[in-house]
Amino acid sequence: MKMTHREIYEWLLHVDRREALLAQVRLQVIGLDMLDPSEMRVAEAQPLPYVLLGERTDDPDLKASCTSLYLDLRPLAAPRPDSDFYFPLIAAADPDPVHIRHEVQHLHDLLDLCQRMPKYPYWARRSALGNITRASQIKESADLEVFKIFTLEPQAFRLDYEGGETTLPGPVLWGVDLTYRTASEDEFVNLRVAGYVMQLDLRFLKKFPREGDRIRKAIRVAANRHGRDFFGPEPYQRAEALYHQMRQSMASRLYHRSAHTL
Repeated sequence: MKMTHREIYEWLLHVDRREALLAQVRLQVIGLDMLDPSEMRVAEAQPLPYVLLGERTDDPDLKASCTSLYLDLRPLAAPRPDSDFYFPLIAAADPDPVHIRHEVQHLHDLLDLCQRMPKYPYWARRSALGNITRASQIKESADLEVFKIFTLEPQAFRLDYEGGETTLPGPVLWGVDLTYRTASEDEFVNLRVAGYVMQLDLRFLKKFPREGDRIRKAIRVAANRHGRDFFGPEPYQRAEALYHQMRQSMASRLYHRSAHTL
């Protein structure tokens, strides 16, 4: 019987194979700017262990991420000799458990997604924002990136809330802390997802600065396609309304504070 994606992942992480696995991962990440394999290890966790390595970043807000490697299984004598097995792992600039557990949730969800959607690894390889090079690919890339937000983020944000994270970060302007404090788990999750959708265009604009209209249209179409189960009818409009409601609340607090000090 053909092994499933998850079964191969478990096979690779068996304690007897870990040394060979880490050697292969190290071989494939050499030369990748953002991944630091110098202190790479297998982290024990339930229900599954995972590979943890360092992350190089200039972004102080980026503490950890769930990334993936298209692993060549042929040197490992795996039951399925793939040359491009989709292998999720965790990269961390700050290995604090609070930051890691959000990404571990993504790792588990990605393995489940590969079970339900066997072609997902090929879709991700073809259309991920980091992999595209032409403006003509923006529509298909936005479709994937928005799909990932609605598929992977809600359960990870719920885990964050359960762990005590109840606020959304905001700037400090003129002495006013504009952090937004949510009143419930649902509000926290909804606003986090809405923020990811509404700020996705900034990631695309870094790569395609002259394609603003094309980018925003692609994100709107993708959100209305993939967000109905989460936000209901007209999901992009719902995300937009929530995001602007939060920003208006921040602006109102800033206005009242500044008016009080005049």
